[in-house]
Amino acid sequence: MNIYRFVSVIFRIINYAILIRILLSWIRPPMDNPIIRYLYDFTEIFLAPMRNFLQSIGLNRGIIDWSPILTVLILSFIERGVIELLIRVL
Repeated sequence: MNIYRFVSVIFRIINYAILIRILLSWIRPPMDNPIIRYLYDFTEIFLAPMRNFLQSIGLNRGIIDWSPILTVLILSFIERGVIELLIRVL
C-alpha cells in the first residue's frame, strides 16, 4: 500500500465514522455500549471544533446540526491538500 492510498483510507475511515454517527443519532442507541461510546468519542474530536465555530458565528441554531456536513467537506479538502503535498514532496 503506497502512502497516498494510506492517507485516503484514513480519511475514508473518519468520514464513515461521522456518517455512522449521523445515522445513529436518528435511532438513539444506548450510550453504555462501548462501541457506540468509542464512535462518539472518536468523531467528537472532529465535530466539536466545527460545532464551536458554528456557534461562535451564530449558525448552529435550530434543529439541524451542520457540523458533520461541514466537517466532512473540510476533511475532503484537507485530504486533497495532503495528497497533493505528498505528490510534490515524494
